[in-house]
Amino acid sequence: MRYSTFRRWHLTALACLAFAAGPAKSTNVQFVGATAYNCAGGFGVLSADQVANFDPYYSGTLHMELWAFPTPYSGNFSLGYKLAQHSLGQLIAGFAFYSVNSGTVFCISPPNGTWYVSMVLTEYTGDFLNSGYVPRDYINFSNVMVVGPPPPPPPPGVKTAAVEYFHAGFDHYFLTANPDEIFKLDSGVFAGWVRTGQSFNVYGDAPPGTASVCRFFSTAFAPKSSHFYTPDPRECATVQRNASWQYEAVVFHAPMPDVAGTCPGGTTPVYRLYNNGQGAAPNHRYTTNINVRSQMLARGWIPEGYGSVGVIMCAPQ
Repeated sequence: MRYSTFRRWHLTALACLAFAAGPAKSTNVQFVGATAYNCAGGFGVLSADQVANFDPYYSGTLHMELWAFPTPYSGNFSLGYKLAQHSLGQLIAGFAFYSVNSGTVFCISPPNGTWYVSMVLTEYTGDFLNSGYVPRDYINFSNVMVVGPPPPPPPPGVKTAAVEYFHAGFDHYFLTANPDEIFKLDSGVFAGWVRTGQSFNVYGDAPPGTASVCRFFSTAFAPKSSHFYTPDPRECATVQRNASWQYEAVVFHAPMPDVAGTCPGGTTPVYRLYNNGQGAAPNHRYTTNINVRSQMLARGWIPEGYGSVGVIMCAPQ
């Protein structure tokens, strides 16, 4: 499919029109095959493989028109800008125009913004919109036209610290980014937990390119309890089916590594380690500290995650 970026220039003769579907008496004229356009510098070319008349009578005068819409065109009432057109004339019943090519025609740009481009086949009926031409068929192009300066980048996300705690009686680690939980842990409301001095950043909101991190809780190993975190949607769904674990919520968001365990730029690997059931209750530790990882491996903990070292997610720096 041929297309190019439209250059900006003043809208002079063409203006925004209300485009509506035609009346029920329309002839059955359609595009057959592909359509294409190539517009730049105020001029362009429109083309189509075929335009066919499947009805047993003459069509009205046909136009092939290039339109830009704020949303993908669906054949219903829509506001848009006509960028270019080519007159085909009338079409005999049962016949088709083949290898349609407009030659060079005027082709303008819509105002600044993001636009969805469609090739619309119209027929003259004398309707009050679009100079009497109503749509009979259309093909939407996959490319989105952006006119003017590019949109601003998305906000970078709201970073917050996920803080690690340790319970000596359980020999368990716990991680949380919830301010209320952090307050209660620090103030002794949840007895027995102390900070390890380890933490890493996560996102409290959901900026583009991040994964939702599910949290689970279990009391199936009383008197010990345990929490489990995963950013993997398949793993999240699997654990939700496990009766021993209670799904709590998506508690934060984090960038993801690739399958080799490599994190994107500006982030740090988060390693997940499993205690392999030591102490008769499962526990996981999440850390960005490679030395802490080595210490846990020496204690018999098992790495889990992507790549050879077990990277489960990435922490924004």
